[in-house]
Amino acid sequence: MKYGDRVRIDAYDAHGQSIFGAIEQTVASSRRRRAAQMIEERDVAEAALAKDGADDSSTAAADAAKPLAATDATSAATPAAAA
Repeated sequence: MKYGDRVRIDAYDAHGQSIFGAIEQTVASSRRRRAAQMIEERDVAEAALAKDGADDSSTAAADAAKPLAATDATSAATPAAAA
């Protein structure tokens, strides 16, 4: 078998009726499948971020400012602690 080949499995009872329906698979590289999955996950994450930004841009701006405020408070406290 090689990449791109299709496999179809089906089972039939004594009357010729399919027992569980056909299962079809395409032979694929796990590396290619994982790469496709990672791209899909990235796209979903980017869409969620874009949606969050569109819903409340003021919260995003406030969240972006928080690390700066924490950094300023930490740097201001450091010289006092050293003295």
